[in-house]
Amino acid sequence: MVELAFADVPGARVDDRELERTGPSYTLDTLRELRAENPDAQLLLVLGADQGQALPQWHGWQEILSIAVVCIAYRASPSGSAGQFDPQSLPDVPSGARFETIEFMPMTLSATEIRERIRQGEDVSGLVPPAVARYIAQHHLYTRPDDN
Repeated sequence: MVELAFADVPGARVDDRELERTGPSYTLDTLRELRAENPDAQLLLVLGADQGQALPQWHGWQEILSIAVVCIAYRASPSGSAGQFDPQSLPDVPSGARFETIEFMPMTLSATEIRERIRQGEDVSGLVPPAVARYIAQHHLYTRPDDN
């Protein structure tokens, strides 16, 4: 579905290395590999504010901050207010760590809510790319077994 979603985005490439990796797969491993393959590239790690706050629980989180700029994307809550992420709230952030905010029109729906709408039989074609909506429908994804 990711390939379908990004098929029309110029320059986008879907990388399946984490699916192909045996054993646990950590973001740190992926960033190390990307850095080795692209030593002059600026790596950006896009996270939601919730995952920004959870970053200290990630495997090798301080090294992640030395490899990539962490870009925090916000999703508006149903009430219209978005939770804010404060990098100062993280313990022991390495010097030189960079955080940026991604400016975009926030979605009020999460992937969980989209899956629930599908389970309820609602149309989600305006919420996901058309090719993804077709794939979900053709493969009866996110429906209960007795719904098929």
